[in-house]
Amino acid sequence: MTLAESTAADTLRVHGEQARRLAALRAAMAEHGLAAYLVPRADEHQNEYVAPSEERLRWVSGFTGSAGLAAVGATRAAIFVDGRYVLQVRQQSDAACWEHRHVSDTPFVDWAKSRLAAGDRVGFDPKLHTSGEITRYRTALAGSGIEVVPLAENLVDRCWTDRPAPPLGRVSLHPVAFAGETSESKRRRIAAVLQSGASTRS
Repeated sequence: MTLAESTAADTLRVHGEQARRLAALRAAMAEHGLAAYLVPRADEHQNEYVAPSEERLRWVSGFTGSAGLAAVGATRAAIFVDGRYVLQVRQQSDAACWEHRHVSDTPFVDWAKSRLAAGDRVGFDPKLHTSGEITRYRTALAGSGIEVVPLAENLVDRCWTDRPAPPLGRVSLHPVAFAGETSESKRRRIAAVLQSGASTRS
């Protein structure tokens, strides 16, 4: 087999795996009554660089960039990236499985309005999205009757049967010289903000 033939065979294998993974994810979505499911490139701490066990977007789409969002629908799926990755995403994510979208030109909410219908539910893992992000989605989709709902389980994790174990490295304290403030001081400030908010609501 020539190098070109070997590369083509590898590409077909990888793209076939993407289709199988999407099928497994869609089966899990159907059990939850979802029309779509969001898969961000993020971990529970919103880190830019994530552990192998947190590479959910890569698992489902093949895309290895450091930023992106996938929206997996019942029959169609899209991956949204910024200008850094418009070429890379087309090389790594099979066009037979994925619509490739620029996050600014065709953001998720525009895709959802064109692909989903009133009464449809979009699921997400609340540990992997910021509250601001979800608020923006809900606000933008409110008039369309599309509901954005949190799930207790991550559907990618459920389907990812050979998912790597989470990191178990030692935890070390960040020196105050670099942090600029002690943990105790930070916790006092957070408590003061919480107490102030509670007083305002009462």
